[in-house]
Amino acid sequence: MKKILVMLCMACILTVMACQPDAPEIKYTSTFPLNGEWAVAYRIETSPGVFEDQSGYTPLTISNTASDKGDSIWISDNNNFWNFKIKAAARAKSKSFSSEGSTSTIAGYHINVVVSDGKVFLDAVVTKAAKTITDSIYMKLEFEDDPGVIYHCSGVRRTGFLEDDEYYGF
Repeated sequence: MKKILVMLCMACILTVMACQPDAPEIKYTSTFPLNGEWAVAYRIETSPGVFEDQSGYTPLTISNTASDKGDSIWISDNNNFWNFKIKAAARAKSKSFSSEGSTSTIAGYHINVVVSDGKVFLDAVVTKAAKTITDSIYMKLEFEDDPGVIYHCSGVRRTGFLEDDEYYGF
């Protein structure tokens, strides 16, 4: 009788342990899908349709603001290309963003940066290393200390795969 009771208790415990709760609901910020880590390259158009690379791939971070209202984002290159961190207007539903002129918050380097034609394209590219489908980003930037020069910034969302991280410089 004791063995049966022990076996019954073990069966109950195993049954309870085998039950998996529902998957947790994923909650995104109000500026998703703009947010994320991106590998971007900066290029200058030297003649119509011809672009000269200025950087190779460098990391870029886009994040929501503390208010999380969905109307603005932070764009930061984390001192990888030009050393800027600016706030830009966000339109998450249309996956676009821009800034008519935002002052960088980098201490001692408060330059004005204009962002135009900012856009995120979902599932738009296959990464070169891991062959993973990911999102793409594009924007034009003009820096106050390099007036009149438009930098075309484009790249891919970080996938987290080691091959992509190595290829894109994370």
